[in-house]
Amino acid sequence: MAIRLIPEPPSNPPPQPLTLAAALHLTVHERLVQRGWSQRQLGQQLGVSQSAVSYFLHGQRRSKALDFYQRLACAFGMRLSDLIYDAEVLQQKETL
Repeated sequence: MAIRLIPEPPSNPPPQPLTLAAALHLTVHERLVQRGWSQRQLGQQLGVSQSAVSYFLHGQRRSKALDFYQRLACAFGMRLSDLIYDAEVLQQKETL
């Protein structure tokens, strides 16, 4: 009688570290929730459509224009450096 070896199930790959861009998207989403704003309301503040905000928040569209991030920060009454700092803190928390 032959012994049949059962293969080990594939191990789950380690989670990927949170990128700064992803952390920034999450930070913006947190600010929306804190203020009780809809994506449409943020879009109006930024001069873009609700769908553009949705694409940004879900990482489907990344703006390379520094001006866009500056407008995001201004919409929340923050300096851009503070918005980026908050995203960096979130990024560090996720990698611990």
